[in-house]
Amino acid sequence: MRPTSPRGVPEGPDGTLPQRGLRLWLGAPPAGAAHHRQADPDAEAGGQGPLRGGVDGEVEGRAGGRQGFIAADIKGTGSWTQLYLITDYHENGSLYDYLGSNTLDVRALLKLAYSSISGLCHLHTEIYGTQGKPAIAHRDLKSKNILVKKNGTCCIADLGLAVKFNSDTNEVDIPRNLRVGTKRYMPPEVLDETLNRNYFQSFMMADMYSLGLILWEMTRRCMVEDPQLPYYDLVPSDPSYEDMREVVCFKKQRPSFPNRWSSDECLRQVGKLMFECWAHNPASRLTALRVKKTLVKMLESQDIKL
Repeated sequence: MRPTSPRGVPEGPDGTLPQRGLRLWLGAPPAGAAHHRQADPDAEAGGQGPLRGGVDGEVEGRAGGRQGFIAADIKGTGSWTQLYLITDYHENGSLYDYLGSNTLDVRALLKLAYSSISGLCHLHTEIYGTQGKPAIAHRDLKSKNILVKKNGTCCIADLGLAVKFNSDTNEVDIPRNLRVGTKRYMPPEVLDETLNRNYFQSFMMADMYSLGLILWEMTRRCMVEDPQLPYYDLVPSDPSYEDMREVVCFKKQRPSFPNRWSSDECLRQVGKLMFECWAHNPASRLTALRVKKTLVKMLESQDIKL
């Protein structure tokens, strides 16, 4: 009988996964999704890493998220290498796709927002013990890198650009290039290359800026506004660094709030969170834990249980 990897995926005779069993995201069976290193045309060239599955925002009897990892494999000949990770399959696809075809009510908005920030909070938090993990910053948060589960909650995907913090040595796993990711979602300190690479909090605060933009995308669909990317009305569809620096760093502009948001208390509070997440000064931004606690209170006030 052939050996199996986690969750019963059959291994080949050499302990690897059979090539025919590995499929791309859109072609994966319901049981899981197989990802390989694939360029995203919306991301900065040279910054792509392998997809790393989803960090679940749900809390199931313990603090933190749950990673939907099934198996991994490496294929290569010496001149090329392909890295595969098989993860849970989420048929709704990315948050970007989901928002493009679905409008939201307040309940759906808060579920998406809370589960997203719970996943990010789990990443940012160091967990000690035999089942522990280092603190991790994502560095490429965007609606295309968040997946929507069947139950309407989110999990964070694609950690190919992530950095981790080693608390034993007080060192950051420093990347060679700081200006990677997706230009549209880059915070001002990344666009103008002033981010302090020796201070791990800098990377986490960069994630929080991107999260603020994602909350804006979600909230637009709660008021039946057309789905749009952040800064859609301020920069071209494929903005350059110069385009984004002009808007974000020099003019200090941010996505606009429709007047209708102020008429709904819940949307007004979510708008306030966005504003505090995308502050120009990284030290002024909210932490993931602070946003999570605020959303918990909002869920309770709406009598919503996840």
